[in-house]
Amino acid sequence: MWHKTFAGFSCGLITITLLPSSLIHFYYDLRALSAALFMTVGLTGWACIMTYCYGAGSPKAAWLRGLYCAAPSVLIYLIAFFT
Repeated sequence: MWHKTFAGFSCGLITITLLPSSLIHFYYDLRALSAALFMTVGLTGWACIMTYCYGAGSPKAAWLRGLYCAAPSVLIYLIAFFT
């Protein structure tokens, strides 16, 4: 059970932290909107990612489910950072 907790916590944190940050890189004027989205939608999204990881049958499946959410957000952030 701890594997699922760590998978959901870390992958959810990565996802919900990097998506508003990449929005700031693309649109600097929307930094207040990005902060508001993080506080309202982001915490709910984090809970959804953790629940999605808890629904896995094994620790490996939980990490894979978490990485399905975290990997695209990392790629979007890297694209935003290097452009």
